[in-house]
Amino acid sequence: MVNVPSAVWIDEEGRIVRPPESAWTRSFDFGGLIQVDGEPYVAALRDWVARGAESAFALSEAQVAERLSAAADPARGRADAHFQLALFLHAGGDTPGAARHFAEAQRHAPDNWNYHRQEWFYAPAEERSAKWRAKFEALEGRPYYVSPDLGE
Repeated sequence: MVNVPSAVWIDEEGRIVRPPESAWTRSFDFGGLIQVDGEPYVAALRDWVARGAESAFALSEAQVAERLSAAADPARGRADAHFQLALFLHAGGDTPGAARHFAEAQRHAPDNWNYHRQEWFYAPAEERSAKWRAKFEALEGRPYYVSPDLGE
């Protein structure tokens, strides 16, 4: 999961019918920098609630597996290991060691905003927004929030 709001759709049998994705339920404009239209997601969710497995937005097991396997990548595993170690070292007071592992986590998964945000949390307040702004500008038009793939 990238950020809030995120969602996973799970049916009455406990089967995932949509893996983790951004789940905006209202339209949103963050100072002209980030715009999100929440209505398509709400419409898809309502369709699934009304139609269940017959909904065009309920994915098959194969589609769910494909989306989940696309997210599985050895670099992400290495990134998460470094991230967890950074948190452990920071909690133990080893700030330089934590910084090294935050940097490694970010190197292995540069698009994972969670790894950056957690490191920024420990930075002085005046640095946080500058670091966010620099990373946001580096997107160069790529979306901050990836819209869920709702099909046609």
